[in-house]
Amino acid sequence: MTFKIGLARKDITPVKEIYLAGYAARNKPSVGVHDPLSAKALYIEGDNTLAIIALDLVSLPLDIIKESKKLIKDHLDLKNVIIACTHTHSGPQTVKEMDESMMVDEKWLGSLSESIKEVVEEAIASKQEGKLGYKTVEVDGIGENRRGNEEIIDSNLGILKAEDMEGNLLGLFLNFTCHATVLDASNYLISADYPGFIYSKINDEYPDLVTLFTNGAAGDINIGYSADDSALGETMEFRTYENAEKIGEKIASVVLQKLDTIPVIDEQSLEIRRLNIRLPLNQKLP
Repeated sequence: MTFKIGLARKDITPVKEIYLAGYAARNKPSVGVHDPLSAKALYIEGDNTLAIIALDLVSLPLDIIKESKKLIKDHLDLKNVIIACTHTHSGPQTVKEMDESMMVDEKWLGSLSESIKEVVEEAIASKQEGKLGYKTVEVDGIGENRRGNEEIIDSNLGILKAEDMEGNLLGLFLNFTCHATVLDASNYLISADYPGFIYSKINDEYPDLVTLFTNGAAGDINIGYSADDSALGETMEFRTYENAEKIGEKIASVVLQKLDTIPVIDEQSLEIRRLNIRLPLNQKLP
């Protein structure tokens, strides 16, 4: 089946120092930018239509998500919208309810809804007839369960590729399960963490390609360290940019090796299903 497919990328890197998310041990704002942060959109138009947006951020508050979806619906007449974050712990603080010392830059945060709407608008403007292909492969040796008595991990790498009608690659959407916390609390540079190195490695082969990345159910999955030690700011020699690059390049290499083996989706409609899931909170924790 053919679709109308569009992709776009928009820079959302703060232009000034900003408090970073993810570690209570940090006690000062960022000191620079190691690699840029982006909002990316994949637009797919078929018998149903949707946009997938992935942002190089730790998370987004619900009010920003609701505002973004309203802007997209009102201005672009599009209601099927998925907004996700890569969960980098080296991006700006986005949650206002956190410790007051971890200040949120309200002006930067307030600009995100418009940026999200704009990147979807650009993706729609770039749409062309194309095809989709999907495959799941295994990438071992990266994720570990940070609870010492658990071995459950998810080593699946989901790859969705978009091609034009001649088979030329238009874009990629990747999903992999591992906290974007290769960099620890000692890092004060803005970074997308290991997903940033996935993008750069793929762009070495395809310079203009837009690659979206989303994290799987990564609650207890990291590269193999204690979450408690991390929260206390313990130094761990393997949590470096060099290791983030190694991990990102390993994932990207698997993607590049598998591209030609990904089957094109044939004679399937685009189905969209919605479900609100309410998760219980454990009220008995100390």
